[in-house]
Amino acid sequence: MLLLFPNAEISPSNHYVVLMKDGQMMTQELFYAVLIDAHTGGVSDVFEPTGVTKALLIAEPLHFPTTFPGLAPKLVWAFFDIVTIWCW
Repeated sequence: MLLLFPNAEISPSNHYVVLMKDGQMMTQELFYAVLIDAHTGGVSDVFEPTGVTKALLIAEPLHFPTTFPGLAPKLVWAFFDIVTIWCW
């Protein structure tokens, strides 16, 4: 969890920004931004990553052999490569 104070570099005035990560194995790279009103302490808004961003962040650990070792990730990526080349 990361807390950004009001008037910080990427934080709007009068709001705290809390960046929270998911604890699940496949979605541990995803983060959610929560805006908290500095005056009332209530949640103003919650921002979730878009679908494309989710797909890219979830797929990123598959590139590293220490995260998911073995033949299965290689076969999954080979399938995606073949589908991409065939559809291109």
